[in-house]
Amino acid sequence: MTDRQRIHIGMINSYNVLTKKAKFVDVVESSVPLFAHLMDGGLRKKDIDMMIEYFKEIEEYEKCIELSFISTEWFNDDGSVIQKPECECDMPSFGYEYNDDMVCSTCNKRLFYERDN
Repeated sequence: MTDRQRIHIGMINSYNVLTKKAKFVDVVESSVPLFAHLMDGGLRKKDIDMMIEYFKEIEEYEKCIELSFISTEWFNDDGSVIQKPECECDMPSFGYEYNDDMVCSTCNKRLFYERDN
């Protein structure tokens, strides 16, 4: 596999995971577990910006639009993570679809579990 192919596969894999078109575990267990960003170091705005530039160069504009939407939903203009308000309901309710950004169906605020150390 060439370096160009590795870069392209990493970009596609990162894009697919970020847009929820693929699960992280499925990519990791595949024969090409490459990513365009560090999966354990936390996603940064500049990682998404780099992917957008890559997809612009190869004229995959639909991917650019989706990644731009993710960037504006997750990051402030300065690159810091947008802090979403957390649910304060005594009995939060939520559906049965679990994902990275769970929200209470009563107040529509984020449900977040922080483990005690």
